[in-house]
Amino acid sequence: MSVQNLDPMAAAVSDAESASHYFGRLQVDAQFVILRKGQPKTIWSEGMDADGRTTEVILRLNPLDVTGMTRMIERNVLSN
Repeated sequence: MSVQNLDPMAAAVSDAESASHYFGRLQVDAQFVILRKGQPKTIWSEGMDADGRTTEVILRLNPLDVTGMTRMIERNVLSN
């Protein structure tokens, strides 16, 4: 027999922390980066050569304090 959770906040937190459900405050940032074979990624700044420059998008999902979750999720993707 399974135990039924009668606390709606605990149930929401449990669902949100499962592998396929996420709740939080979304922050999206973008920056230019330079990618060259055999070298680490470098943040591009004005005045630098634009050869190899691409756009990187950073997605951050910060947990909401009221949920009690602590896991921040961050993904970096190239837009090109």
